[in-house]
Amino acid sequence: MLKLDDFKGKLAQISLQDNLEYLVDESGQLTIDDVSHKSDILWIRGKKPIVGFSHAALWVRFQLVHDGDAAAELFLEDKWAPIFHLELFHFHEGVLLRRKLDGQAVPFAEKDLDHRLPIFKLQVPRGSSTFYAHYKSDNILGSRLVLWDPEAFYKDRDRERLYIRILLGFFIILPLYNAFFYITL
Repeated sequence: MLKLDDFKGKLAQISLQDNLEYLVDESGQLTIDDVSHKSDILWIRGKKPIVGFSHAALWVRFQLVHDGDAAAELFLEDKWAPIFHLELFHFHEGVLLRRKLDGQAVPFAEKDLDHRLPIFKLQVPRGSSTFYAHYKSDNILGSRLVLWDPEAFYKDRDRERLYIRILLGFFIILPLYNAFFYITL
């Protein structure tokens, strides 16, 4: 359980790896009702939820507690790029508040933010919230969840985009430079 108020004023980016519980669904048949209500499911805590190449599904859960008066606005990003299907379920006090899809199979128009990695906008109300993330992929299956302050996320995204643009600029200039020497010699 992660208390958001412990990070008040200091929250830029928090890795959730130490606060995650996960379950590998070998059959891929478990539903949100199964994982949220059955008491006989054994959740694993402490290891990094990286399954590797598998046709299994991965379920990850974590809890956030917010004691502030207003809802906390946060971004939840998964830094594991090859995710085909990621579905996030947000429960507050046992009631499903939100269900949202992201991943490579989801068109950009349907995503919360225009970003290359799966990211969700969260409104965390006062009290205890439980989040379940359901992963399916035809690639390496894993999870690297990070909680962001929106302002810090935008700064990091802009910095990352600048680096990518510089790199792409080199890839464009270098062939032109070589073509110039090829033609002149």
